[in-house]
Amino acid sequence: MDNIILFFKNLHGKDIFDIALNSYIIFRLYIMFRGTKAFQLLTGVLGLWLFQRFAVTFGLVVTSWFMQGITAVLALVIIVVFRSEIKSVFQTKGLKAFLWYVPPEIKSSTLETVADAVFELSRKNIGALIVFPGREDISETVQGGTNWQGVVTKEMIKSVFWPGNPVHDGAAVIEGQKVTRVGTILPLSQQQNIPSIYGTRHRAAIGMSESTDAMVVTVSEERGEITTARAGQLKTVSRKSQLIEQLKDHAGLLEQGQLPKHNSKRTILAAVISVVFISGLWFSFTGGRDTLISLQVPLTFKHRKAGMEIVETSVNSVRIQLSGSGALIKSIRSDQIQVSISLGSAVAGHNQFIIGPDDISMPPGINLDRVEPAIVDIVVDQIITREIPVQIDWAGKLNERFLLTDASVEPSRVKISGNSMAMEKLSTIYTQPVMLDQILKTGVQTIGLVVESDFLAATNKVKIRYLIQERADGRADQ
Repeated sequence: MDNIILFFKNLHGKDIFDIALNSYIIFRLYIMFRGTKAFQLLTGVLGLWLFQRFAVTFGLVVTSWFMQGITAVLALVIIVVFRSEIKSVFQTKGLKAFLWYVPPEIKSSTLETVADAVFELSRKNIGALIVFPGREDISETVQGGTNWQGVVTKEMIKSVFWPGNPVHDGAAVIEGQKVTRVGTILPLSQQQNIPSIYGTRHRAAIGMSESTDAMVVTVSEERGEITTARAGQLKTVSRKSQLIEQLKDHAGLLEQGQLPKHNSKRTILAAVISVVFISGLWFSFTGGRDTLISLQVPLTFKHRKAGMEIVETSVNSVRIQLSGSGALIKSIRSDQIQVSISLGSAVAGHNQFIIGPDDISMPPGINLDRVEPAIVDIVVDQIITREIPVQIDWAGKLNERFLLTDASVEPSRVKISGNSMAMEKLSTIYTQPVMLDQILKTGVQTIGLVVESDFLAATNKVKIRYLIQERADGRADQ
């Protein structure tokens, strides 16, 4: 009872939408896949997954790990083995069908029309081969044929298999109320024990029913005999009512009328189960007692104006305290949390920013409790460029026999970029040390500039020209 109260207490508008959306997706998957082999196996995978979650809840480590591995393998098997069914649902039916289309059930009147046509063909010894697909896609099983899309009538079926018709030797495919294809080629059965009285049509009927869950009705051209093939087995049909009963059974119709086996009660139950399942899943992630966690997250900055530079920040990272369900908190990592401050409103000089929820990016279902510090001081400055004079940094002592009579730098001034506050203090930029004791004659040197990391120079090297003369008396000055 407490869990139910807690469930509704934590429920918000966005959570209701979240649950409703995913419940509808689960329900639509049921509608589109029900009755298929893939759905049956998928139900088993879902059961294993629920058992795995149960094992996690009770701390059964080995069982949880084992079930997780089996579930992953079976999920892959479903995709590989039943790719045709999955392709049929999502490709041939389309997005519109997935969202609100309910597969139509074939009408009893259509089946009675088919039965009338089949028995009339039988009386005239006209061969026929009619395929009624099941839940599985047959597009990759049948070959060739002509797209027809004609409404089922007795006259149409008779005309398709009339001996003078070019497509009479192939199979006709009936889906819903329409003959969708005619003149198609079916796969032949490889069974060795098929009686010799059965010809190519019957082998094709058996082969089709072996390869898919389709039902195939055959009319023998030689004997006028009517047979049905399902799951690789042939059955002889002698009465029209018998054929109608088999067709209804394959189509999923009850004897008393048009109600499908998947009736409205079962559909409503499936919808309720979808809502309960998603609600339970949502509660397992978000419900229960909140767990706290504290993470140290680095600061990042965005929307910095062109020509602006961050000179100083009071902190480089902040500690944030988060809360949420134990399952979500245990899975959280520091790289999933981002604290980013917008500098769009920053001006040159001192700026103060308050870190709010809009500045923090984190996974859904996690609550922000506290940020320390909540206020960050940032000094921002404008980047400017100035020409700064270059001065030679002489080092050591010139040989006593020589005099340095002239020296120049090319260029004498270089462009330096940096923030305005630092640039105000910069009056001269020096070269790297030039050793006087290594200079013995007039010459030119290319030497680098000493540029601090706060600045950017247009050039990193200059040329130094110097003129050396030997003293007249050959002695050092006293």
